[in-house]
Parts: sequence; structure tokens; C-alpha cells
Amino acid sequence: MRQISFFLIFFLLNKITVYGQNLVPNFSFEDYLECPNSAAQFNKVLYWFSPSQGTPDYLNSCCINGSVGIPSNWFGYQQAHSGSAYTVAYIFSSSNQKRREYIQVKLSQTLTFGEKYYIRFYLSITDYSNYAVNNIGAFFSNDSLFLQDDGPFLFVPQYENNISNNLDNKNEWMLLSGNFTASGNENFMTIGCFHDSTTIEKFPIDTNYADVAAYYIDDVYVGLDSTVNINTDVQSKKEEITLYPNPAKERVFIKTANIKPAEMFVYNMQGCLMHQQSFLKNTNIDIKNWPAGVYYVKIISENGIFVRKIVREGL
Repeated sequence: MRQISFFLIFFLLNKITVYGQNLVPNFSFEDYLECPNSAAQFNKVLYWFSPSQGTPDYLNSCCINGSVGIPSNWFGYQQAHSGSAYTVAYIFSSSNQKRREYIQVKLSQTLTFGEKYYIRFYLSITDYSNYAVNNIGAFFSNDSLFLQDDGPFLFVPQYENNISNNLDNKNEWMLLSGNFTASGNENFMTIGCFHDSTTIEKFPIDTNYADVAAYYIDDVYVGLDSTVNINTDVQSKKEEITLYPNPAKERVFIKTANIKPAEMFVYNMQGCLMHQQSFLKNTNIDIKNWPAGVYYVKIISENGIFVRKIVREGL
């Protein structure tokens, strides 16, 4: 787990705004108090919280029982857009059409009156979902919101997806982005659907799953500069580990760059531990006696947590 000092938290909440700065702390949900091990544990992610009785979920590759892990979890299968964590929120349920889930965060700095801000975040609808919802957006408020049930917040969000843009992709991450002008003194951002059952734009996408619309959410950005790549650090980390050949039949070699002594764990799709070892820089895994299929390699070091997929081909 990435430990966060009180000094660093204070610094993140009080630093001066500059162009290119992301005002969303823990924008990719990587930092947590404890690794999640079950549903409805959004309170374990740092900075973020649920503003109602709705129970969004926190998913992280550190979870090894498969329930709220990444990429496989109770809600389906999806790699993180970046890093090794994301969240999931129920946007609609046909059995309880008032039900909504929201995620809320305190921005690192108050928004300035008349300033134009850029927002973007990524969504992917879960495999578990039978419906899609188009009107998902973000509402900025001076104070934190709170609702004593799991119903909808009926505010007009400063940013909302265009209802003609269908949010129904289960395979790829969908980018939502736009601009808004601050009224001034906004300190909190809430993401979700701000419509009741009469105005929500929903449509069926499948008949084999639950009658809900639930979305993975990752990489949230709010700032003055629309050109900032918030994934730079995460993408550079992806280049630090190479697995080859992949797919493989007998042995997979692991080459690392700038990785300190690490612990490696390999799991099958059912979450069973297949292999564990410590290594310094480069190593390999003998997979010739493993069943054909997909496996996940988790490497934990001082550099962070890295998760990679390997495929064992059939003979």
C-alpha cells in the first residue's frame, strides 16, 4: 500500500493552483487506507467519499480474492484505465428506479469566479449491466453534499454528457470531457446522474444480466489546462516491466528497469495463487505444467504495484 503522510495530505489540499495542475486529489484512486476485500468499501479510498446512503465500490488489484479486484471482479472484467485501481457506481436500477450512487471529492483548491475549467473522466459500463445511462455528469458545489437515502440529487450539473453520446461500451474506456465556467467558491465535485426516473436517459443493452446500469470510473481531471496528460506517470511505469514471450507455452521471462527488490505473485482467473517468488531485477516463470489460459502477474516493490496479464498457450 502506498503510505501517505499527514504532511503530504496537507500539501495536496493547500498547494497553489498552476496551469497543468489537476485539482482532483487521488484522481486515479490508487491511494487507499486499506486494501478492499468486499463490496461497499468506498470508504477505504483516500480523499473520496459517498455523499448519500448509496454504496459505490472500490476496486484495486491488491484484492486477491477476486471479488473487488482488477481486472476481474463481481461486476465483470476491465483493466484499469491507468494504474491498478478504479471505482464503480450504480447509476440506475429498474427494481428501484430512485436508486443512485455518487462519488464525491474535495478539490485541492477552491474554483475561481469567471475562470474556465476543463473536466474529463473515463467510464466503462460493467459486464454485469443490462442498461446504459447517457446523462452522467459532474456537479460542483461550495459545500459537500449529503442525502440521507440513496435517491437522486436533483441539481443541474456544470458538466453533463450529451444524451446523444451513448455510454454503452463494455470493452473500452469512454472519455467524457468538457468545459465549464466557475461561479466561484466551488470546493467539492460530485460525479453521477442528476436526474429522476422521469428524465433519466436510459436504454437496454443486454438481457442476460442484472437490470442495472453500473459504471467503472477512472482518471478524473479538473484543471485550467485541457492538454494535460494525467496518465504520464502511470504510462511510464508500464514501460518498467516487460514479459516475453507472451503468449508462451513453457517459460515467461520478466525483464525490469528501475525496479527495486520485488515480490511476485501469479494468479489464475479463479484467484488461486499459482506461483510466488522474490527477485531483484530479471527472472522467469516455468509455466509448462500449467493449464492453458489467462494468468495475472502482480509485482509489488517500492516502485509500486504492477499487474500484467500472461497467456499460457495450449500444447
